[in-house]
Amino acid sequence: MNERELLKRHLPFGRLSPEALDRVVSAFQSYRFAEQEKLVVQDEVATWVGFVVSGSIELRIKQFTGGDLSFGSLRRGDFFGLMSFEPKGVSIASAVGATPGVVLMVRRDAFHQMLETYPVLKAYFYKMSLDRVWTAYQSLYQGKASEGPSPVMPGCVSLEVQKSIDFIDRNFMNPITLEEAARANGMSKFHFSRIFKDKTGMSFKEYLNMRRIHVAKKLFVADNLNVSEACYQVGFNDQSYFCRVFRKLEGYTPSEFKKICTGRFPSRKRGESHAKVVSG
Repeated sequence: MNERELLKRHLPFGRLSPEALDRVVSAFQSYRFAEQEKLVVQDEVATWVGFVVSGSIELRIKQFTGGDLSFGSLRRGDFFGLMSFEPKGVSIASAVGATPGVVLMVRRDAFHQMLETYPVLKAYFYKMSLDRVWTAYQSLYQGKASEGPSPVMPGCVSLEVQKSIDFIDRNFMNPITLEEAARANGMSKFHFSRIFKDKTGMSFKEYLNMRRIHVAKKLFVADNLNVSEACYQVGFNDQSYFCRVFRKLEGYTPSEFKKICTGRFPSRKRGESHAKVVSG
């Protein structure tokens, strides 16, 4: 096992000097976890955080009606911990062993000290924490489990395409192209398309649309934007196309989603028609 290479899958670690990276790596210790073992417990402050070396970890959040809802799966190189709105807060979700394996762990307070020492790490992992909080609450509110690892969550893709993921996440609101994303990772568009699909399970266009819709939903909830405003703010230039993509990914039209968020429209399962809900 090469701890340095494992951590360097996350771009900020790769930007540290060799000496700084050695200091960071030396703070971690290996731990073998069992199936169903809770590494992070919802509603408790996480004592340990770390990275998956082998096996897999499931992210779960408690449902209002009882039981747990899965909203993500972590595998080799992925980070667990820090699922809170503030650094010392309780976790809003649990991280549970799905298949037995090994993790590299460090105490949470020591990890926060790393983040303060190396600001390039701080912004990256705080953004990851908030994205996972959003994904957890989104899954909880919609009452559906995620189908495999969430591609929105940083740290769940190979370093080979992470530069392009970062490029898309910074520029999704602009009319970016496949060629530009490939160039950001130093690849031809044909090689990039194949690698991107292999590593993320999505085409460039599918990921771009997913990212735009993800942010549009945040704008509906947090800023109360109307459909047209959200459409153009996240990078679509055609409102009809925006609505079609939104419905395909979410099972609701944007207008229905806004009504659900304000409690003015009954929730329904993906793909179910409004008429079916109304008629009971």
